[in-house]
Amino acid sequence: MKLTALPSKASSAFKTLFWVCLMALSACSETPSDSPQTDEIKSDNQDATPPPLRAPAADRLKDEGSAKSAKKENQVLQGFINEIDQYYANLQADTEALYQQVITFAKAPSESALENSINAWEQAHNRYLAGKFLYQLFKDLFNTEALDQPGPDIHLRIDAHPLLPGYLDTVYGYPYSGLIHSDIPLTLANLYQEFQLGDPAYVTLGFHALEVMLKGSDQERKLSDFAKLKALQEKHETDPELRRSLYSNLLAEQIRQDIFQLPANWRQNIRGLLFSLDESQSVGLKSRLVKSIKEQNTSSGVENTQTQAEADEHFNELASTMKQDLQKRILLSLDTKTTP
Repeated sequence: MKLTALPSKASSAFKTLFWVCLMALSACSETPSDSPQTDEIKSDNQDATPPPLRAPAADRLKDEGSAKSAKKENQVLQGFINEIDQYYANLQADTEALYQQVITFAKAPSESALENSINAWEQAHNRYLAGKFLYQLFKDLFNTEALDQPGPDIHLRIDAHPLLPGYLDTVYGYPYSGLIHSDIPLTLANLYQEFQLGDPAYVTLGFHALEVMLKGSDQERKLSDFAKLKALQEKHETDPELRRSLYSNLLAEQIRQDIFQLPANWRQNIRGLLFSLDESQSVGLKSRLVKSIKEQNTSSGVENTQTQAEADEHFNELASTMKQDLQKRILLSLDTKTTP
């Protein structure tokens, strides 16, 4: 079949359409990935025995979907997997609730909105503390360098303490101190830059910075200390009341971003590895999980009396109860007979 040449006008239009389509396809192929960056753990226990579990490189499972398609469940460890899934689901829900409450308060400050934000802070913080032992558990039992599990830096950003309240806001005798009374534009980039700049107590991120904003350095925060934000992007405001509202919102956003990395990495890396284990490996890991959790339960982990007192004050009764309940459920999930 012989192709007939197009008229000149049609040919010109056809060429234009062809180049537009080609440019669009090229743009799509160059779209950068927007997957979040994670902090990496460097294993500091290279001589430990038995060695950390490592799946063969070709069999590493990179996401939950591939894990499910490769093996829908691990008969030996499925109960453990379910408990960790549920904990992270609860942590995400509590963190999202905190984020939404703080946004609501920043947009329309009221006594009830402030109280709701404080209650949401308490719930999310305690939930986080209750499962913080999982980081050490994964670090002890898995090759965390290979798994790209978030490292100490992300937990430091989330929960750094103690802090110096005067570095953030008004304290007794110094009514104009801190970040709130400075001219530094309130952006997450600036908050990251100022975080522990020059001193570990200069904490500009995380739960405890947000606690200072919501409760005040003297735990007597007043509603008049805040002002309604017309937009959540008012980065250059110099009014302290507006800056407190904006800063609270930015802190809730940062906490949300960091905490959401924890379940994402569990699903993409640790959980995927568990699905790739055979029965013999799973039985061995099960015994090590039970032993490690029981050792964490019986060891104080803190030798210095003053440090222990500070830790006890930080790790309150509710957080401790939530942690014990989680550990009991995990141990119960592992205390099951394996069926071949």
